[in-house]
Amino acid sequence: MKIIRWLIIAIFLAEGITKLLGFGFQVDNFAKWMYPAWFMYVIGIFETSGAIGLMMPKTRLYANIGLLGIMIGAFYTHISRHEPVQMMGLAIITTILLLIHLRTQRRMENQAVAV
Repeated sequence: MKIIRWLIIAIFLAEGITKLLGFGFQVDNFAKWMYPAWFMYVIGIFETSGAIGLMMPKTRLYANIGLLGIMIGAFYTHISRHEPVQMMGLAIITTILLLIHLRTQRRMENQAVAV
């Protein structure tokens, strides 16, 4: 469980920070997808905030749900731009990890309530 959570945190911190710092590949991607530059920074803030939120037990559930929302947007972007499935690899893996984490988190919360 912790390994999955920390892997998700590492992925979203890396993605968020590269957006916030305006790395060239991120700028190029957002331009290719025809999104305004400011949108890259907003997504970077959400990704970084979500990663930090996963570190704290009280915000974990909300962070997970928020990051899943970002992934829905990522899938929309890739699919609407007719990008090959290979371009969605990280999005697919990250979404699966988020779903596993959400399911496990909910199960642990339910067990804690039952005790």
